[in-house]
Amino acid sequence: MSAPASRPVHPCILSLTKGSRGAEFATWAHITSHDVPNLVTASASTLHVYSFTPDGTLRFEHFFGNLAGEIIFLTTLSGTGKDALLVGFAGPPRLTVLTIQEDRLRAESLVDLTTLLTQYSHGASVEEDMMVSVQNQKPMTVACNMGGGIAVAVMEIHSQAESWYVTDPYVLPLATLSRSSLSYMIDTPASTATTGFGDILGVTFLSGFLEATLVLLHSDPAGKIWSGRLGREKGQGSATPLYLTALSVSVVHNRAAVLWCRPVPNDALYVEFVGNALVVVGANTLVFLDCIGNVNQVMAVNGWARSTCPASLMSAIAPNPVLKLSLQLDGSCLTALSSTTAILSLRAGQLYILQYAVDAWTMLPLGQSLGSVGEVALLTSLPMEGAAKELLSKVQSSADSDFSLGLLFAGSRLGDSLLLGYALETKSLSMKSIKQELHASLSIKSEVNNDSKLENDEADSEYERILRLEEEALYAPVPMGDSEPHLIQPSDNEDDENDVSANPRKKPRLISITLVRALTPLDMIVNLGPLGPSCIGPLSKAPDFLLESLDTTTQSPDSIFGATAHIFPCGFGSSGGLAVATVFGRDDRMILSEHDCVDVVSMFSAPTAGYLLLGISPRGGGGTTVLKVSSHESNEDLFEFREVDTDELIDGGIVFNSAVLGTGEFTDGHFAVCVKQSDEAILRLLIFDKSFRLRTESFIDVKFEGSISSLTPFVQQSEGDEQTLTFGCLWTSGEATVVVCSKDGITSILDVGETTIDSSSPVPMEVDDDDPEETRRKEFYASKTIVGLDVFVAPSSTFPSFELNGNGMERIEEKRSSLQDFENQWSIIDEEDELLYSAKSRTAESLRNARDVSCDESVSTEEKLFVAVCRQSSALEVYAADGGKLRLCWQSFGCGPGTDCLKFELPGEHRLPSTTMVCVKELRFFLIGASYIDKNPLSRTLCFAVETSAGDVIVYQKSRNDLSGHPISFHKVDLGVAGRRSKEQNRHNAKLSRKKVLSRQEESEIPTFSTNALHRVTKLSGQDGCFIAGYRPMWIIAERGAPSYVLHRTRHAAPAGGTDKPLRAYCAGFFSESSQDSGFVTLHERVGKVGSQRITLFRGLSSGFENPSIISGSGTFIEKVPMGVTIRHIEFIDDPSISSGSHPLYAVLVSKEFEADQSEWNTDTLAAEERRALEEEKEQAMIQKQVEADLGGFDIHSEWVEEIDRENCFDVDLGLGGAPPVRNSAYSLWLVDAAKGWTVVDSFELAEYEHGMALKVMSLSDMKVEPGSASAELEEETDFESTMFIAVGTGIVNHNGEDVSSKGRALLFTVTKKLDEVAELKLRYEKEVFHGPVTTLECLSIDGKNRLVVGAGADINIEQWGNDRLTQVGFFRATMEVSNIQLFKNFFLLSDAYDSLYFLVWRESDKSLTLLAKDYDPIPVYAAGLMSRGPNMTIVCHDDRQNLTFVQYAPGEAAARGGNKLVCRADCHIGHQTTCFKSHQCRSSLIIHSATPISSRAALKQQDTFFGRADDDQRLAVHYGTTDGTMASIVPISEPLFWRLTALQSVMANALDADCALNPRGWRLYRRTPRRGGCRSNYRKKSVIDGDLVMRFVDLPVAEQEDLAASIGSTVDLIFDNLLEIQCGSMIL
Repeated sequence: MSAPASRPVHPCILSLTKGSRGAEFATWAHITSHDVPNLVTASASTLHVYSFTPDGTLRFEHFFGNLAGEIIFLTTLSGTGKDALLVGFAGPPRLTVLTIQEDRLRAESLVDLTTLLTQYSHGASVEEDMMVSVQNQKPMTVACNMGGGIAVAVMEIHSQAESWYVTDPYVLPLATLSRSSLSYMIDTPASTATTGFGDILGVTFLSGFLEATLVLLHSDPAGKIWSGRLGREKGQGSATPLYLTALSVSVVHNRAAVLWCRPVPNDALYVEFVGNALVVVGANTLVFLDCIGNVNQVMAVNGWARSTCPASLMSAIAPNPVLKLSLQLDGSCLTALSSTTAILSLRAGQLYILQYAVDAWTMLPLGQSLGSVGEVALLTSLPMEGAAKELLSKVQSSADSDFSLGLLFAGSRLGDSLLLGYALETKSLSMKSIKQELHASLSIKSEVNNDSKLENDEADSEYERILRLEEEALYAPVPMGDSEPHLIQPSDNEDDENDVSANPRKKPRLISITLVRALTPLDMIVNLGPLGPSCIGPLSKAPDFLLESLDTTTQSPDSIFGATAHIFPCGFGSSGGLAVATVFGRDDRMILSEHDCVDVVSMFSAPTAGYLLLGISPRGGGGTTVLKVSSHESNEDLFEFREVDTDELIDGGIVFNSAVLGTGEFTDGHFAVCVKQSDEAILRLLIFDKSFRLRTESFIDVKFEGSISSLTPFVQQSEGDEQTLTFGCLWTSGEATVVVCSKDGITSILDVGETTIDSSSPVPMEVDDDDPEETRRKEFYASKTIVGLDVFVAPSSTFPSFELNGNGMERIEEKRSSLQDFENQWSIIDEEDELLYSAKSRTAESLRNARDVSCDESVSTEEKLFVAVCRQSSALEVYAADGGKLRLCWQSFGCGPGTDCLKFELPGEHRLPSTTMVCVKELRFFLIGASYIDKNPLSRTLCFAVETSAGDVIVYQKSRNDLSGHPISFHKVDLGVAGRRSKEQNRHNAKLSRKKVLSRQEESEIPTFSTNALHRVTKLSGQDGCFIAGYRPMWIIAERGAPSYVLHRTRHAAPAGGTDKPLRAYCAGFFSESSQDSGFVTLHERVGKVGSQRITLFRGLSSGFENPSIISGSGTFIEKVPMGVTIRHIEFIDDPSISSGSHPLYAVLVSKEFEADQSEWNTDTLAAEERRALEEEKEQAMIQKQVEADLGGFDIHSEWVEEIDRENCFDVDLGLGGAPPVRNSAYSLWLVDAAKGWTVVDSFELAEYEHGMALKVMSLSDMKVEPGSASAELEEETDFESTMFIAVGTGIVNHNGEDVSSKGRALLFTVTKKLDEVAELKLRYEKEVFHGPVTTLECLSIDGKNRLVVGAGADINIEQWGNDRLTQVGFFRATMEVSNIQLFKNFFLLSDAYDSLYFLVWRESDKSLTLLAKDYDPIPVYAAGLMSRGPNMTIVCHDDRQNLTFVQYAPGEAAARGGNKLVCRADCHIGHQTTCFKSHQCRSSLIIHSATPISSRAALKQQDTFFGRADDDQRLAVHYGTTDGTMASIVPISEPLFWRLTALQSVMANALDADCALNPRGWRLYRRTPRRGGCRSNYRKKSVIDGDLVMRFVDLPVAEQEDLAASIGSTVDLIFDNLLEIQCGSMIL
């Protein structure tokens, strides 16, 4: 049995972001729209579907994150109705045909290529990415290159009756085809030929052939030559070329034949098809071929083009016809705009236009670059035609009507993706005019020669004279004897064209050229990009209201920091910056004021008048307290709360003595207050003006038995000059009333009783007398009692007008079924008929016309009042208020039990829970989206949220694909949040009750009345949405139109358990007249005596909405701060003498990516005689070597090491172009001030060829005694002074390359402040390290002594600071390369880049590092971290195969081999790459809502002295950011929870439909490495909980939750509590 401290720690992996925002693949497909295709993007394991809105932005239609597979290919399959997606997945290679149905990715057909890959690789482990190409002609043919050329499988895809199927793959006989048809295979031995096609680098299809014609870009059997061996003397072409081979393939007959094979340059990267031209894109050249293999043009893009061209293409190579270039196309992307025009983007985002002109292809710069993309991963375009052009209003406003318009999307995995609109114009210009266009609009510099100089204005008049002479000659009478007029032929010589004055009668040749007249950015998809090691630090000083309360005599206000945030380095290159993760309420910069109170049970506001109405509990005296909120006279940003006396308000006496139930405001400041006195049965409605003077008083007579249960928020509506307020009253009898009032009082009262139509009646249920529980459940769901009520305003077209009687329902069903039949009638047409009769186009047109047909009314933006009620039977009904009456216009069933889709349907079509009795507790409709993007309400999405009696929060979103004029439907939004009350909170509440800390008195004067927990919000930081004051307070806001949630935190919040909910009340806040955005006010329980409360006034949600930002989907809000450089590391300088509240300073290690100029290679600056003498000297030396070789009897090429001269290898042909720039990086250390917008205060530039590798801010002890000296024993009794250093580790690579071993430096910087409080960096000490680059730095703190730990090469050195230098006092040598070091106490966790993990201990007595244990499996470690639960600690390790391995130091176990081996406990696959693990303390569900967990935890320990002693209270989890821009957390869980969730995830993996038919269980299996694979056992440990899978449980309908819980012998409540514990432990904020 394991020792208590070495028992297994069970891990659970949970994503903190809902997928990546990157775009590694993209395509255009008709998924939801029939006019403009949707944009579909994919990156890693995420797939997005966007729609293009009329305002030129992209909107989320579908979001599929954290799929159980990695996407490596994406394209569109054109269908008759809607298109399908062909997606390729890695791991086990597979191709899947996907359609989107009911917000799920449904796999229509699937081809698993694992068997083929294993067969043709002869059992070897090959998992290279697939290369797939699709021929979108009927029948559609797909070619898939597997394993880099091991096999090429071809298959056909057919569609019929809205279904897709794929034929069996036909594997091309590459070996047979190569030996029979490829010329270079004649002299190749059969034993080395393998397939004969070598490395296959590109796959594409040709058009214009009857059969599918496939083109392969490949090498010879030896493989592609290394780029370092491409150098040759003076451009003598001898490099082995690549080949382009065309194959005619027949999948039906399993036949293939080689049509032609052509050599192409060795630097070829990929193949694209533009019009009728096949373009081979290489690093130095562009080769253009036709469909039969003829080389039409070889364009050089730089002066090194000849170095990679084969001898057969040397004569065809030529420069760019218009402008000589100096580019390299490595990493470029190409997309065709038309048959003769394409856009090309370089790696860094520079744009060029490639077009067919002057009887040849030419490439011209556009003079624009794609900013903030980092590196462009893809480029795709969509030409717009017909009515779709109207969507490009932003582009068309600056373009003529005859321009060609379209969309251009540039995707990036490392940065943001851009959507642009373009406008093209085709004109006929002369060569001079073309260059004038280039110089005028693109600002291109002149070439070295004088051919590109601009002409003066006299050339224009000369040109006009030539045209006039030509017209006279053309239309003059023809003389007798002449058979034809004497026409002036244009010149083909550019030199003759330049000299127009030499022959005034000669006309310049006109060239048809396409010009880009507009390239307008429309939208930007924010992507974090690769995430680096995070840090925690403040963003600003403490707020002003808090500083005013400080005692400045004991503490300086400038020493108090504001709230902290998690800061991640993100992005690369131009997209680099910082990702600041936070939650709403935590950023105290948004807090204006705070006010403490006691025994408040409700809060309502009149913001314009500046009043807060607080309802006091009977324990506090009852009644209402009025607070006046006003700003300071000296500072408008500071607000204060002042309690108003009863004497100040003449007409407010009735308010002070009553219980306030709700308030509402008119636009002019008048407000209405609904009150109830305890001794009255009626409700009073009071109308006050801004001065709190009573204007009118009305009474709401209760017609029903019972008292008031809840009151909906007041809704304001304007009809001309008249304004009304409407609210609803829900009574305990199950009835509802709607009250409409004006400034003069109540105008109408509408009763929402039982409906009179038969459709809303519940389904009759049989009563079983033998089972009383079942009888009670059936009676519960048969009740028509109203349990939820809401009043809201929406466009009148939201709910079309239907007569909901029996006949009306039948007509609606007939219309719905007939339209569905109409949409499906074309699906039975086969492919031959579609090609023959063009059925697809007519079907699409008919469908568009059918969707535009309205049943009874057209789309209108006029607002109308609606009333929504939800009954205990789960029926949801929406009534329209017309003429003082309520008319039922929409209904559905299954609202409370969490049905996935609420459609306009009859009862009995949904499934009710079998054991749980759950219904809606509160209902709220709201609009979600940006507040100011458009005044049209249709630009936002209608949603509604419900809080159930079980404590769950469910959000529904209106479907965007509903037919116009037809009943709408609502789809449930998968939030993935467990919002119920935890069992830990119940236990804590019971403890407080036993201690008699909680009062048994009633909390409200009206026991039956409950305040609202769901609140509509408008104009909060420019956002509209909903605030949910539930057990886990959260905000529902939109990201690109899709609802998501962000958690809310409160400062110094009391532990949960003292009250039912941590946040008591919410109401609209107060704002200045100059601001359009409003604030809000919250009331929460604060630390201190139970019952103590705090009112907080916020100015808004966050200032991050002004910058690029994303909503993670797991409760956090991430603001991206662009910096324009790659940030490698960031550390907060936690030293009061350096960082202050007004200037929080950070040390940042950055690298700036730039293109280094290589124009010096264009010329050697030597005279002709000097160059000739140098060549003769080199030739004499070569002759001398040859003579020595002849005399010695050996071959010079085999015995002598050939010396490569740079002049010979890099010979630049200026006739083709210049030397292209190369990518380079310059590293520097920055000092950044976070409070000033992350401005750079000071910087230190590292040397050339020096790379910054590590950064650490630490305090080192100044030990002046030399180690080993006679006085060294006395240092134990000395108190050492400490100095704050910024330690930087660097690696230096020689300028000649990596042939010379690298070394490094350890740099120590100090920060000093000048008189003007400006900080500056100062290099205090540097130490050269010769045994390798310094890859990691840590601080070892033992017995009050701080030392520096340096990891360089394979060594770990312990350095001691003293006498202004570092002295080595200890060391340890690993195997290969130290990549990371983790310290805890005196233990070291060392990560080796090749040889896994080492577990060391530092002994202070003899200053030695001793190996305790290591992992003997050959794992290249990328990151390592520590997690624990109680006394048990586990090491988590991440390798190059995207695996996680959990090992433990357990010397007492047999698997430890005597204690010197780390025991593997669990392993899994995460599908992402990371470089760093950070530990954080797991929070309890009692303090998860607190923005200051330290004070909340201290208060909890005072209430419960036993808190913190259990293992679950002492847990350390780890979190990490990935290279795909996602975040995740690994949480340790207890043994019972682990086995319960293990059973649950096993059942859910089998029972639930997975997107794309992926296998989540297989996705998490450990991926073995082929390198030294025999050293690791084939047994996988597994034992890891997939949090993303089990968290889907909370979004399932209640009936399905019951089925899953029953299948594992558990309950729904217990599983919810376990999932809540995981979520609380995973939160980093």
